[in-house]
Amino acid sequence: MSHLSGKFVWFEVMTHDIDKAKAFYTQMFGWEVEEMSMEGGFVYSAFRNGGANFGGLFPMDKSMKDVPPHWLGYLSVDDVDETAKKIESAEGMIAVEPMTVPGVGRMALALDPEGARFSVFAGQQPDPPDDQDTEIGGICWCELWSNLADAALKFYCGVFGYDFEEFPTEGEGKYYVLKTGDKTRAGIMQSRTPGVPSNWVQYVSVENCDNAADKARSLGGKVLFDPVEMRGVGRFTVIEDPEGAVIGIIQQT
Repeated sequence: MSHLSGKFVWFEVMTHDIDKAKAFYTQMFGWEVEEMSMEGGFVYSAFRNGGANFGGLFPMDKSMKDVPPHWLGYLSVDDVDETAKKIESAEGMIAVEPMTVPGVGRMALALDPEGARFSVFAGQQPDPPDDQDTEIGGICWCELWSNLADAALKFYCGVFGYDFEEFPTEGEGKYYVLKTGDKTRAGIMQSRTPGVPSNWVQYVSVENCDNAADKARSLGGKVLFDPVEMRGVGRFTVIEDPEGAVIGIIQQT
């Protein structure tokens, strides 16, 4: 089985209104939706971009009424159960114990020591190739906005065996790029929004960041800050969908 350990390989928007989320994201990014029948009669709505499934929508039930809508990334690992033990040993938390979804794989929902949510996942199918992420409409980067970036770096490197590079940033804080071998996998930065809990942010590749920001507004979304240029990276901003789930958009250099 071809697993790309340390790579985010699946993404879900957790939302209270599936239909509203479908309408927003299909218009915003041109994604298609494929309805998939699961065991027990559950129908899962999967997102497709460029002919490949990469994520989906998950309805938040009444027990999650106090949890805001959000995007959740699935991190590929070789052994979900062993990784869950490592997470707890490193002062993280397993919110949903390891479970097997027939025909899909084994997974668990985790929180890092600061409460940022992510899932660990070992799929029954090979992980998507790295070049799929670079397509327009693909989720091309994942970034942790951490209130304790140095502590977060220690946690993720310790649990998942990442190497890292440190890059200077404008203003306060550092930017860490997590790597497995020569492959960059994710970033960690010191949050610049006091009072906001640590969280993972995913970035979608777009042709024109400013046009995409205007489109988000026209579809009932919110742009959290005006598009900015980062030398050597591209032009980016972060938006909220109409239900409040946060996702980034980037026009890559």
